[in-house]
Amino acid sequence: RGLANLSDPRGLADLANYAQERDEKVRNSLKQSLTDLATLPGSVMPLAALIEKTQGDILYALIEASGSVGDPRLSPVLAAVVGSSDLRVAIVAARSLSANGDSRAVEGLCAAASDSHSELSTTATSTLRRLTGYNAAPGHAWQLWWRDHVADVQRLNDRDAFIAALHD
Repeated sequence: RGLANLSDPRGLADLANYAQERDEKVRNSLKQSLTDLATLPGSVMPLAALIEKTQGDILYALIEASGSVGDPRLSPVLAAVVGSSDLRVAIVAARSLSANGDSRAVEGLCAAASDSHSELSTTATSTLRRLTGYNAAPGHAWQLWWRDHVADVQRLNDRDAFIAALHD
């Protein structure tokens, strides 16, 4: 709790290691402290940097904490993780993009949504529905949607990158 209360993003990696804690109450406290610290505006860019260079349980914990942030500056790193070979990490990244995503995440989400009727496809579809307003089921419809909207989405990328840069 002290690391989160200090509002120092250097504590993100330490708190993200909560899965190693044996005591459930301590583990839950560490997890909540990670989420609290991740939601602070000054933690967003260090969080993004950690997501880019971390793997395994710590990566999963960081991405899970990012789901309550609501900052589009996380969109590019989360979108990159949606293509991860670690399925549980890809699923939590697709879910986190629902709160943090913008047009820069749509292409990767469409690929994940159209791949199959897996849990990743279902999660990516749910996020895409929120981001695009298009109400398709998981599957081939998202390939068709992407084909028909790729130019529109790419035009929005610069706008969304600009908005993310202004985000405080």
